[in-house]
Parts: sequence; C-alpha cells; structure tokens
Amino acid sequence: MWPGCWSARCSARPLRPPDPAPGVAELAEGTQAKVLARPRPGLVQLIVIALFPLVFLAVGTFLLLHAGPRLIESLAARAWPQADGRVTGAELIEVGQQGGQVAERDRSYDVRIRYSFEAGGRSWQGERDGIWRDLRPLQPARERLAAFPEGKAVRVWYHPADPRRSLLDPMVGGGTWTMVIASVPLLALGLVMSVGFVRGVLRG
Repeated sequence: MWPGCWSARCSARPLRPPDPAPGVAELAEGTQAKVLARPRPGLVQLIVIALFPLVFLAVGTFLLLHAGPRLIESLAARAWPQADGRVTGAELIEVGQQGGQVAERDRSYDVRIRYSFEAGGRSWQGERDGIWRDLRPLQPARERLAAFPEGKAVRVWYHPADPRRSLLDPMVGGGTWTMVIASVPLLALGLVMSVGFVRGVLRG
C-alpha cells in the first residue's frame, strides 16, 4: 500500500520502476551502436598482426630443425660401440671465401682428421670428427691440427649397423641444448597466437 493511500484500488497498484533520467537511454543506445559499428581492421593491419605469430613459429622451427637432429644423433651415438683407432692424416681446410679480399680474422678453417679402426673383423676409414662441423680461426685450427699427429691413438664411436658412420666425439655443447629447449616455448607461443588470430578474424 502506498503511503497516503488507503483505498483498495490504490493498495493494489503494482510497483513500477522509475523512468530513467532523460538522455540516459539515448546515451546507452549510442554507446552500443558505436561498439557494434566498430570498424574491422584493414588488410595491412591483419598482415602486421599475423606476422607476430609467424615470426615465433619460424624462429622456433628453425632452431628445432637445425639443432634437433644433431642432438638426437648425439644421444644415439653415445650408445654406439667403441673401437681403438689411429690417425692416418690431418689437414687444414679454409672454408668460405678465399683470397686476399677477406681479412684473416674473418676466415674460418676446418681441421679434417682421417683415422682408421677395426670393427666386425674389417678395417674402416673415417674422417668425421664430431656431430657439428668444427670451424675455427687460423690459430686455434693450427693448435687442433698439431694435437692429432699421424699415428696418434684415438677412440672411435661407430654405428653398429654401418661402421662407415663413425665419430671421434659424440658429445655436443650447451648451445645445441639451448637451441632445442628455446624452440619449445617459441613454437608454443606462436601456436597460441596463431589460434587467437584466426578466432579473432572469424569473429570479425
């Protein structure tokens, strides 16, 4: 019953919420209309936004494909049979550009070590030093060359099914592990960003 009203008709009158203040309804409708009418990003904006997940995916894929197979080979090679071998020769090979146009400090050298070993009753030859190609400046390369004189005894890891695949050192450095580990969050982040981008485009 409303205050000041004692009649039955007055007491049965339903409650009605107060009318909104003038201009509030118009303001709410205008805001909603602006939200609904928000312009869609253009083609250039979509391309720029799409580049972010693509960069993460590209970098992660490169690191994984570059270091992943070598890490797998290193882990497998540690279980290969081992044999005693002998260095049969070693040479220093300049890699990349040659000639006087390249400064000495910018040149890289590969120490090619040749060795022989016996496996399965046969003699085998190998010249692969490690998992990665070991490129060095001139002076460190000369020092490594001097460390493998002809006739030096070496330890050889060889593939049990194919002894032609052999190594003097199956280990890899921390850089290989770092590249593989870093590729995982990069790929995951790129995938999440790609899914979010596609959903945003589909929703408009």
